[in-house]
Amino acid sequence: MNEDTLKQVIEDHSLVRINDHYYLTHKQVKVLEQFKIPYQNFKRAKDLLFYLNYFDDEELDEVALDIASYSYYQEMQK
Repeated sequence: MNEDTLKQVIEDHSLVRINDHYYLTHKQVKVLEQFKIPYQNFKRAKDLLFYLNYFDDEELDEVALDIASYSYYQEMQK
């Protein structure tokens, strides 16, 4: 893996804080913006996850799965 590829992987997986409520990766934000999903309007990741269930797209399914995994992990840490 060359240095540029490594930098891109790190950037894609770094976290972005959304409205002081939850986190998404840069890659997830890019996908949501591509589909014009108003992810900033949701107060909880679970609300965004519920909204994503209305779409039938493989990329959005992947984002939803990642969010569900993160939400599950966060709940188990309480």
